[in-house]
This record gives sequence, C-alpha cells and structure tokens, in this order.
Amino acid sequence: MQQLKVQPDLSNSESGVYVTMNQERWYQITDSDHLPPFFITLASGADHWLFISSTGGLTAGRRAPEDALFPYLPVDRIHESHPHTGPVNHFKVRVGSEHQLWSPLFHGRAWKGHCTRNLYKSVNGTKICFEEIHHTLQLSYRLIISTSEEYGFVVSSDIINLGRQDISFDLLSGLQNILPANTPRPIQETSSNLVDAYKRSELDPRTNLGLFTLYSAISDRAQANESLRANTAFLVGLDNPQVTLDPRHIETFLLDQTLTPQESARGIRGAFLVTTEMTLAPREIARWAIVANVQQSQLDIAKLQATLLAKANLWETIAQDVTDTEQKLVELVAGADGLQRTQHEAVSVHHYANTLFNIMRGGTFVDGGMIRKQDFLSSINQFDRQLEPAAEQALTSLPDTFELTTLTQTLGHQNNPQLNRLAQEYLPISFGRRHGDPSRPWNHFDINLTDANGNRRLAYEGNWRDIFQNWEALSLSFPVFVENMIAKFVNASTLDGYNPYRITDAGIDWEIEDPEDPWSYIGYWGDHQIIYLLKFLEQSHAVHPGELANLLLKPQFAYANVPYKVRSFDELTDDPKNTVVFDEAAASLIQARVDARGSDGKLLLDETGQVYLVTLLEKLLVPLLSKLSNFVVDGGIWLNTQRPEWNDGNNALVGYGVSAVTLCYLRRYTRFLKSLIEACPESIAFTQAVGKHLIASRDALLVIAKDRKAGLFDSHQRWNALKALGQAGSDYRSEIYASPVLATATLNRQDISTLLDTAVELFDLTIAANQREDGLFHTYNLLKLEPESASLVRLYPMLEGQVAALSAKALTSEQSVAVLKALFASDIYRPDAGTFMLYPDRALTGFMEKNILSEATASATSLYHDMLAAGDYRLVGRDHNGHLRFHPDCTNTDALASILSQVLPDYPAHDHVDAQQAVEAAYEEVFNHLAFTGRSGGMFGFEGLGCVYWHMVGKLLLAVQETLFDAVDAKASAETTDALRNYYYQIHEGLGFNQTPEAFGAIPFDPYSHTPSHAGAQQPGMTGQVKEEILARYGELGLRIENGVVVFSPHLLRIREFTQAASTFKYLDLQGAWQERSLPEASLAFTWCQIPIVYKIVPEGFSITVHDTDTSFLIHGDALTAEQTGSIMSREGRITALEVSIARAQLWDE
Repeated sequence: MQQLKVQPDLSNSESGVYVTMNQERWYQITDSDHLPPFFITLASGADHWLFISSTGGLTAGRRAPEDALFPYLPVDRIHESHPHTGPVNHFKVRVGSEHQLWSPLFHGRAWKGHCTRNLYKSVNGTKICFEEIHHTLQLSYRLIISTSEEYGFVVSSDIINLGRQDISFDLLSGLQNILPANTPRPIQETSSNLVDAYKRSELDPRTNLGLFTLYSAISDRAQANESLRANTAFLVGLDNPQVTLDPRHIETFLLDQTLTPQESARGIRGAFLVTTEMTLAPREIARWAIVANVQQSQLDIAKLQATLLAKANLWETIAQDVTDTEQKLVELVAGADGLQRTQHEAVSVHHYANTLFNIMRGGTFVDGGMIRKQDFLSSINQFDRQLEPAAEQALTSLPDTFELTTLTQTLGHQNNPQLNRLAQEYLPISFGRRHGDPSRPWNHFDINLTDANGNRRLAYEGNWRDIFQNWEALSLSFPVFVENMIAKFVNASTLDGYNPYRITDAGIDWEIEDPEDPWSYIGYWGDHQIIYLLKFLEQSHAVHPGELANLLLKPQFAYANVPYKVRSFDELTDDPKNTVVFDEAAASLIQARVDARGSDGKLLLDETGQVYLVTLLEKLLVPLLSKLSNFVVDGGIWLNTQRPEWNDGNNALVGYGVSAVTLCYLRRYTRFLKSLIEACPESIAFTQAVGKHLIASRDALLVIAKDRKAGLFDSHQRWNALKALGQAGSDYRSEIYASPVLATATLNRQDISTLLDTAVELFDLTIAANQREDGLFHTYNLLKLEPESASLVRLYPMLEGQVAALSAKALTSEQSVAVLKALFASDIYRPDAGTFMLYPDRALTGFMEKNILSEATASATSLYHDMLAAGDYRLVGRDHNGHLRFHPDCTNTDALASILSQVLPDYPAHDHVDAQQAVEAAYEEVFNHLAFTGRSGGMFGFEGLGCVYWHMVGKLLLAVQETLFDAVDAKASAETTDALRNYYYQIHEGLGFNQTPEAFGAIPFDPYSHTPSHAGAQQPGMTGQVKEEILARYGELGLRIENGVVVFSPHLLRIREFTQAASTFKYLDLQGAWQERSLPEASLAFTWCQIPIVYKIVPEGFSITVHDTDTSFLIHGDALTAEQTGSIMSREGRITALEVSIARAQLWDE
C-alpha cells in the first residue's frame, strides 16, 4: 500500500463566505484546519443535542446528557476525540497496481497530504458539513450530520470523482465509540472501563441493524436489574456491504488483512462499520448514510426492523423527516421573529442565530401563544392539586384552545384569587433548556418536549438570572405575555427581598450545599434581580400603558418561601462571608407541603394554609428595601449574601465587595417606581412588617441625605449610615423570620414617595463619587470594616461599571459621550479584537517572584527568626537565594490561621495576639488578598484575565443605543447624536459576526460566550449576548413602542442595509403557512409579532401602508394607532403586513 507523503500547506488563506450547497445556504470556512480547534452547537427541531469540534470530535444524544449516543465529555477532550469517537472513513484508492490510503478528516494538518479541508454550517443551524478535497487523487469527500425526529442522527457521506477517469477504491465507513443505552453518566465519566465490561453489541443479519446495549444494568446490589433499551445504527445507500461491530476491524482493513463480519461483540466499545468496493465514473457521486438513535425500546426496534425490511423509499423517507425536523425548528424561530432580509446576509443570519439560541435557552411560546385547556389544567394540578376542580369547573365552557385574555377574563369572574394568581403567571412555553454543554458541563440540560406517552409537553428550566433575560427578548415578540413574566418574576421573590436559584415550569428551586462538591453553595445574586425586573416593567409600561397601574394594588402576588435565613446586621459585619443559614427544619416542612399539595408548597402561606397574597406594589418595594439595607454611601450596594453579581468570576467580592453596578440599576428602578405610584391612593395596604421597614429606612435616609449633602462622608459617618439602614433591614428580617402569621396595615403614599426621592438623591451623589479621574466609573469597591468605621478601597475599572453608569439614566448625553471616549482610550479596550475585555489585562508575577517576605516586614516580629533558629519550617523558610518565604501550605488566611494555631503554643515567649497580627499583616502585604476579586483574577478563560465576554459587550451595545434614543428624544445636538451613533457602530463592528473566521476563531454568525486573549471564541450558543443583540437589532431597525403605539424611528438604520436589487422575503404567517413577499430594490424586511414589515427608501416623506385581511390604507407619518398596535401585539391576524416608506434623508448615511 502506498502511503501519503507529508506535504504541509503553510499558506494562510482562511476565509469565510456564504454559499449555496444542495439547494441550501451554508457558511463555509475554507481551510478550516488552519484554525485552532473550535466548538460548534447543532440545533434541532426535536430533542436532539449535538456538540462538535472543528476537528470532528463530537458528542451527541437526545433530551439530556444521560441519553447520549457518544460519550458526553468536556470540550477539551472532545477536541481530541475524533480518532476514536464518532464518524470514521478510510479509502484504499487503486492507483495503478497499488492502493493509496486516504483517511479524510482523520490526520492532523501536518499529515493530511495535498488536501484542502473546508467546514460548513447551514445558516438554519441544523447541519454541519466537513469536506476534504484530495487534489492528487481528484476525490472530494463530504460528511454531513443532521437530525431526524423519527430516526435520530443521520451521518451522511458523499464522495465525488473530480477527475476525468474512473476511480476504484475499497471503503470503510462507520461510527466509533457508540454508547449502549442506559449508560449511567457518572460511571461513564469516572469509570468508563467498567461500562465497557457490561457492553454487548448485536447485529440483526436480516436488516444490518446494530443494537448497542448493556447486557444488564450496572449495579453492585444483590438484585437482578435489566437494561431494556438499546441504541441503534443502520445503513442506507450502499448495496451488499459487509457490516461489523468490532472497532478492531478498522486496523484489519488498514493492514489489508481479511475482514470477517461479526454479528456480536461484548466487553468492548460499540462500533458500526461497513466495508465495500466501489468504482466512480468521472463526476459521479456516491452517497450513503449511517443513521443512529438512542434509548429505543424493543417495541421501537421491532417497528424499525419492519421498516428496514420493507426497503420502500427509505432514503427518501429519512431525508423528508430530516427536512420536516429542520422545518419545525425554523418555524419556532420564525414565530419568535428570527427571520429578516437585508443586503448583508451576515446581519440576517446572525439575527436568526441570536433568536434561535435565545429560544433554546429560555423557550418560546408554542401555537403562537394560544393556551390549551388541558395544558393549563395540568399546570394547576402541578402547583396546587386542591385548585384543579375549581379550575376545571371555571373553564368548562371554553374551547380546547383559547387566548390569554379569554383565560384571565374567565377566571376573573370566579372570585378565586389563587386561580387568578396562577393564571397571571402562566406561560405556555416549550423548547427551553438550561445552557449546559461540554464547555459548561456543570450545567445540566434537559430538552423536555414530550411526556412519557409522546404527547407534547410544555416545559422550561433555567437559572433564575438566565431565563428572565431570555424572556425579555421573547416578550418583544409576544408582548401580550409581559405581565405574566412580571408575575412569574415577583412570585419567585422572597419576603426578605431575594430570588432563588432556578425557575422551572414547576415552580422554583434553590441550592443546597453539598460538602463534597466545592462548586455547591447557597446564597442570593443581586444585580440581575433589579435590572431584569425593571426591563419587564418598562416593557409593560411601553406596550400596555395603564396595565401596571391596574395590577399595582391587586392582592394576587405571592412570596417564595426559600429556607434561607440572612443573619443579623451585627453578624454580617462580624463575618461578611458567612451570612446565609440553611434552615433544615423549614426545608423539611416545605417539602412536606409540596408532597401534599404541589409546587405552591414552596410559597409563603397564610394562617388558613392558603398562599399569602400581597399587592404588586409591595412586591416591587421589598427588593428595593433589601438593597437599601445594604447601601454604602459613596460606594454602592454591599454584597453580603454569599453570591456575586452578573460576573460570578468575581466570586471573592462576596462579603467585602460593594457594587456600584447594582446601585446604578437601582437608581433607574427607583425612578421608575416613583412614576408608578403617582396615581396610587393616599392610603395603601401593606404587610405590616414591610411598612415598618419602609418607614425605618425612610427615616434613616433622610438623616443620611442631610449629612451627605454637606460633603463626602468620612469612614465614621459611612459606618453610621450603613448601620442605620442595615439595622432597619436586620430588625425586619428578625420579625418576619419569627412570625408564623403576617399582619397587614396601611401605609401613606407620601411616605413611599419620600423614601424614593431621598434614595435617588443619595444614589446620584454616590454615582458621582464613583467617577474616576480618567472619566470612567468604578464598578466594585471593597468595604473595610473596623470598629465604628466603614472605609472604601477602590478597585480597577471594569466594563460592567461603564455599562451600568450609562444605563442608570443619571448622565447627560454629553457626559455619556465622554464616558465612551474614555472607555475606548482605556486599557479595557482590546485593539487587536476591536472590542472590550471585562477588565484590563495585567502583567503577571512570575512563580519565583511570588511569596517573598521582605526583611523589613519580617522584622515586625522575631517569631520567624526563632522558628528558623529552631529548625522549625512550619510557617516560613529561607531559600537558596536568601529569600524568606511562607510555607506552601499557607494558601490563604484560613490556612495561615490554622498553622499559627499549631505554632504559637510552642513559642510561649511571644505574645500570641501580637505575633498573629504581625504575621497576618505580613501575609497580606505579600499576597494582597484583600484586592483578590475571585476566579476572574486567577484564570485566563471564561471571565478571566484578557477575556472578551460577549454578553457584556452586548450590554454595552444596548446601553449606548438607549443613550442615543434618549439623546434624540431630548433633542440633543447633532454633534452629540452623531458621536453616539459612531460609538454604537464601533462597538457593533467588533461583534463576532462582523469578523473573519481567523479573527473570531469560530463560525462568526453564531454567538459565543467569550474570547480569551490566547484563543478564539469559546462556548457556543446560549449566551446572554443573544438577548441584548435581539433588542439592539429592533432598535437599529427603529421599531419603538411608546405608550402602546408603534413608532418607526430609524435613527440608527444604515442605508447600506437596504437591498441593491429586487428580492423576496419568506416568512411564516400567523396561520402557520409559509408566504413569500416580493421586495423591490432599496428595501429590507423583518417581522414583528410574526407580521412582515417592509421598509422602502423613497425620495421624501414618511408613510406606512397597513395591509389587513380586507383592504389596505395609508398613514402619513411614522406611527400606527394604538388600536393597530394592539391588534398586532395580540396576534389577531387582522393586520397582515406593513410597508414603511422612509425618506433617504432620515436614514444614516455613513
């Protein structure tokens, strides 16, 4: 056999381009193997998941990682897995009297020979294609992976003869390392060799169907345990192949040895391998596919065997199901307004990808948001089984499917506040899953689309701080549900003002600390709670003016009953890192209630055993009061609930961190609440303890504000202010934790107004105090607590702080421009990437330069000298160069204290207190742990040093857009608005989809989580960036909703986005039918609430043509009526399309 010579191609000609292949649009990366390995997510309209490396290594399965076809491994191991896992293909090509071996996509770049490798991803996100062209042999091979709801994963192969002569070859094609069904994931991850011992593979000789099973379930118990499911694989497209299940036969094939088909294998890894001979005429294509599925029952397999035996149009049937599965996905994306048509395909494809991953993480409304009676009743049963009969009776007269307004109106007549509560928060969402993948293996995902009987199931699940941000973008396309999202949000908040860890269709979950798991912990996040809730409130105010006022004083909102207790103020100041107690007794009681009635058992109950109900206003004020109890004047909000904020890489800020970020968001939130209560009556019902907390906080704020207006606080004044507010919160918590029954009382509206006004005054002063000399704003500060003293230590600037300052709406337009100018001039900006890091990178201390204790510092105590003289090296040692160093076990202050507790008793001549203080001070001087922010300062990926975190870049983009719109509304100068536009698009140009594959390091149109300084983009898909960009995209298009009216304000829309030739726009209408709309030259199209909107450039003027089911009419101006806007938002289907004519002068001509 002739071997290929090593012919490395050292050229650097990578490029990315959109192409048409097999009548589909794809993004192609030429010479993809020239890039470092990168990771890709494949999507499906069913419950498939597939994560694949550009090397070809992959993992795949259905529903959850437990139902894997190939091992679910961390991403670094997947990059390296392609030689032994997944598709494998070898060709022995006859060249004269010899064979030349070609193993496409197998060898590394240096060993591949005279070949070109290209990678393609379909713009719909459902297919991946690897291509290798062998220029010497004149052969091209393509491997395409797609999904089929009925049949599983379809791994198809094409080989094309590019030459002018017939080519003959022997081929081996197949899949390696196929897992058996029911493989326990923990055992596979830690003891895969044990799993191997249970494996049995069988081949059905009639159909060549491979079955991959555990011969028995893996267990060490003295009880038989069957494993009655199989993973399967079969072949389509080759005549009379030999099939084997033994992976060792790959080597047999490569060595030209005789291959004996094998119909069973045991104790070894599963493989499905086919071999055959083939001759291709010039330009001829051969095509075959291996189709694999998971978790098939014996009934499923018998049905599949019958299908394979029939052989009737099998290839066509599978291909059609692949198309149908893809179509389901595209329809979901279309329903969430993911389809657009502009001159630049990258813009439209990127918006599609953002929408796709937004609904993959947060879910989307199925059936256009229509409610199925049985789904709603099932939800009631899940939350409170006692309420189901009343709900069933109330809905008797309704059809099987109805609108949200029908549900709320029907239940509104029942005089059942508990049913009204559940209806108010009901969300018919499906398709969501937590954002887990092999680059985030700590997040477990579950694509739960059907029940045990195969019926459609509504389900969503996400970390609380993740899912609501995805719903924020989703609410723009389904605005009728925004108040339900608000209800879901506030009903998940606790009486002490916090939110639990996770939201699901079944209610709430919280973390339980596991001593064996260093990643487990308990506590509450802070900043997301305020800004995400505020965004929903602002959205409701915009789309449904008056609805919040209508809900504000209705007692139909609940409190989550999380079994956490925040310690008293004195305890918080004594140990700010140990502040939340898990109440085991309360947790047991809550679980008993859940078992007895349903998920409502996790809510706070009244004296009658019913869910305790309060007003929306109370629910909105409680988190504000919680934050005020931790307000540090001139600093921000004290982070003392054991969890960090948005950037959880700053985990070490917990305890002593003070957030200017939350303060900025709180300022905006407080201003909004002030506008909301203006229409309230003078006397308002509240939980009595909440009212007392509010009055105590108001009184403290008035005193603090009077003193602070006189000038910056010193550390003693700051302590007094912190104690006054903190004690008010502490007294409140003590009362509510101890009270089994909550009393109600009334509160004067003016008391609330005074608190809000005074808080905003202090917030503004504190924001101003956080501005640095370079024009940027501090993001986090450190709180140094000493007796009767609270001083602040300023940290380095972070991108997060600039976003928050811009979003606070505390700056003028001109001040915002100055902040952006300073930001671009700062070390946060990465010129090589054209975008921003989370914080400036910094020079690192070399390993041997660490841990050097200076002689001057060491002289503070003679303990070191005495220990060394005694040959005692438990605390310090002196190295060969004379440097004094702490013992390597002194890893932190706790470890140091433990060592000192053992050392000091052996040296009675030293005053133990003085010696300990001197050593601890020396240790802090050497290591500066006070300034340690957490993982972010000790790693170089994720939120680490040198990293671009794309979600925060997306937040910056949206903050600048909001600032621009505020400037336009305030009639700022042209110089200011132009500057904001320019900064907006400077940030925009740095986004991945505007970059080349070489610069981005991955497929540019897909969203990715972060980009380290040493590598390309990492963690594909479900990042919070997608929701920021979806919202920003509608802002670019100029679609704004104000006071219930759509206004088209294309201040940011660039002329270059309009098409240069006539084209068509394909969209899904509200009846679920695909439509095409002709677009003239100089136009673009998108959908909102699934209604197509076409923009056209005209010489002058601004007009809107409204097409409804009966006629069309013209509006001269830039706004629809409230009635028309409401019709579109409710998806009535009466309005079918909008055409907006925009004068060229009103667009941005760069």
